Amino acid sequence: MIHSILARTEERLAATLDARTAELDERLRRIECILDRLVVVYLAHTPEVPPQLHAQASASANRRYANFRQVVHEMLTEGDLDGAKDGSHQRGEED
Repeated sequence: MIHSILARTEERLAATLDARTAELDERLRRIECILDRLVVVYLAHTPEVPPQLHAQASASANRRYANFRQVVHEMLTEGDLDGAKDGSHQRGEED
């Protein structure tokens, strides 16, 4: 009797995990498509940096990226993924 109950429970768990995995795979595929389109738009609308400005552009990019990562960290820590709590994540300055 216990083996039968355990087997049914395992089957239900496996079915639930399979369904959840399929759902997550689909969501990941959508995110990959969105990211791909974002990169295409960025490359199509952003001019290349002249070679003499590469060092300055790289320093600026690294600084802006560090700011971005800090905001993402704060949002994840605070559970504020939409940044709407107090508006502090929407920086008015140009990074």
